[in-house]
Amino acid sequence: MNDTSLKLKTVFMTMRPPFLVLTLSIMLLLLAVSIEQAGIRILHFSFGLFALVCIGALAAHISVNMLNEYEDYQSGLDATTDRTSFSGGSGGLQAFSGAQEWVAAVAYALIGLIIALGAYFVYLRGWSLLPLGLLGVFVILSYTSLLTRFPWLCFMAPGLGFGPLMMVGGYFVLFGEFSWQVALVSLIPFLLVNNLLLINQLPDRAADKQFGRFNLWHRYGVAFGLKLFVLQGVLAFVVLAMAIFLGALPVAGSTGFLLLLLFVPMAHKVEYLQPVVSKEAGDDALKEFESIQNTAVWKDKLNSVMALNVGVTILLPIAVATGIYLSLI
Repeated sequence: MNDTSLKLKTVFMTMRPPFLVLTLSIMLLLLAVSIEQAGIRILHFSFGLFALVCIGALAAHISVNMLNEYEDYQSGLDATTDRTSFSGGSGGLQAFSGAQEWVAAVAYALIGLIIALGAYFVYLRGWSLLPLGLLGVFVILSYTSLLTRFPWLCFMAPGLGFGPLMMVGGYFVLFGEFSWQVALVSLIPFLLVNNLLLINQLPDRAADKQFGRFNLWHRYGVAFGLKLFVLQGVLAFVVLAMAIFLGALPVAGSTGFLLLLLFVPMAHKVEYLQPVVSKEAGDDALKEFESIQNTAVWKDKLNSVMALNVGVTILLPIAVATGIYLSLI
């Protein structure tokens, strides 16, 4: 394989294509909620405009993935992580470092595309959209280099981007107005994506700390992080119930509760990631717990939780959207 082919392959790897399904699932949810909420205005719905929203959302997801890979390669972080299917980077730049300039160039070109689309959307719908757009660009540019240094910002930024910014902003682009119903529904991906990044940071916590990252695992410990992880998952289903009760979603959206079939066993598995260690047990017990976390059995359990969580995160928006689509037939 020649140099150009290796660079193209590395660029493709750093996009992390399997994870882009997440954006598509949220766009399916946005489309379903838009059709449900638009009423008679659906006659003026533009699939061309929706396609541009999807392109912008995918460009945002890809660019933040590539910047993360590039900056983590530059710092040396990804070379020290214990890579899994869900964390630790793609390994593309570790395999072929000669593509790093291409990766950075494509990432910034995509950000340029996002800004161009944003300018068009502001021209089309007005200045009210600008704050959301600027916040979205800020999150993309600063997530790896800045936001990961602040535990709660690091925790909430991913969900903010994939939830309220994508859905509320997308709906405004489509119909020229904000919707409290869409804002409420957007809290579902907000909670799910926060959880996705939270649990995926757990295997990298030692390497992250070494390179200046400071997330909730470092600030509050494993026990707190796992409890927050389960709580957020529960809240995602609570928000779904509230959205149906308040009329933001039709009853058909209750198909999302099918994902409890994945969430409940996942939450059960989480219990086995955190052995009970009391404060009275002393330093020896805490050191024993640290050693447990480095065993193959503990890592296998964590990988199982991460896999189930990916399923919940991607499939819950799809399940809700599918129920809405079926109700409209």
